[in-house]
Amino acid sequence: VVADCGSAVSNPIQTTFKTTIIPVETPYVQDFESEEPMTGFEVLTYGSVNAWTIGNAIANLTEGEENGKSLYISNDNGTTNAYNNSASTNSYAVFTVSFNDNKADYYLSFDYKVPGGESNYDYLSVYIAPATEQIPTTSSAPTIPSTFTKILEKKSFVSDWTNVIVKLEGIEQGDLRNIIFHWKNDGSQGTQTPAAIDNISIIGTDCGMPKDVAVSEITTMSATVSWTSAETVSSWVVKYKKTSDTDWQEEPASTTSVPLTDLDAATSYQVKVVSLCGEENIESSVVSFKTACATITVTDATPWSEDFTLSDALNCWTLSSTGSKSWGISSGQLYHGYYGTSNDSSEAVTPIFDLTGVTNPYVAFKYKQPPFGGTNIDKFRVSYRSSATDDWTELAYYTNIEANFVNDTLALPNT
Repeated sequence: VVADCGSAVSNPIQTTFKTTIIPVETPYVQDFESEEPMTGFEVLTYGSVNAWTIGNAIANLTEGEENGKSLYISNDNGTTNAYNNSASTNSYAVFTVSFNDNKADYYLSFDYKVPGGESNYDYLSVYIAPATEQIPTTSSAPTIPSTFTKILEKKSFVSDWTNVIVKLEGIEQGDLRNIIFHWKNDGSQGTQTPAAIDNISIIGTDCGMPKDVAVSEITTMSATVSWTSAETVSSWVVKYKKTSDTDWQEEPASTTSVPLTDLDAATSYQVKVVSLCGEENIESSVVSFKTACATITVTDATPWSEDFTLSDALNCWTLSSTGSKSWGISSGQLYHGYYGTSNDSSEAVTPIFDLTGVTNPYVAFKYKQPPFGGTNIDKFRVSYRSSATDDWTELAYYTNIEANFVNDTLALPNT
């Protein structure tokens, strides 16, 4: 700006400004498959090359899709979903929403995964904020304004695609809000791969979303699904499937509790509830559960064995630990890392066996206890109990160094 004084002008004064994002309007659906998927998005990155981008390195594919796109962090402009974990970064993917279709409630839904990262240091967070709020402009740990409402906070090591559905509170007609996907890494260390987002939607509805979906009374073949709902809703559909399946099965409901039957034992399932309101049906978040393991019947003619060669070999085992290490499978073995500290312990409990059909039951196995740090070793016990409420009875206690595998056989009661 200059002042025009006739024969003379003042020295210019200049400033900079930035136009705002063109808002998207509700209802809004973004699966990143359009020719211009970045329309409405702004990416702000402070620090290293790690930045949000849209590409086909990763996607949450729906039934029938062979490939697709998503929004993800990349350190090579979208070629891969990877990050430079040695450089500090804050990257924000922001879009502005105009709420203008006169609905009673609005829900934000999206899918995300963060297979790697670093707990509390490299992570994904999601916020909603007034459109007038400024994004922090630093590559170090940012101070998030108090007007940013947390939707998802500091997520890392989420290996599977996970759906989030959240009601957006305090929305009035005509409001403008920013939805902010924030990736932060501190530049010290971290595990691949970083965050990815897919299938974003913001839907307004006058139909109440089912809440507090819970699964109880889980047996080997059945489970009960319950939820709470708005008084204006009187019919629902419960959708459920095996986690590994793509097609959902449906169970109609006229009350807020439904039994599911004919399930498979020791199997992971997903369930969600749909409120039926004519053209404005709305789904709950997805809830996961696993059916109970069946008792394994062992007879003289049908012994039980486990060689730990399959990745799901511990599916019906119960694992617990009081320390930083736990039981797992490695190279076809049930394996436990060295503790190296005192008073820590871990348990690997087998499935339940019915041994009444065995004349002289026993457990046979190979074990070894190589030393660490010279001559130090952890110690382990083998115990049994006849029911879940009984005390454990010790069968053997191993305290010696065994560099190579040793065979052992321990007698069991046939109860």
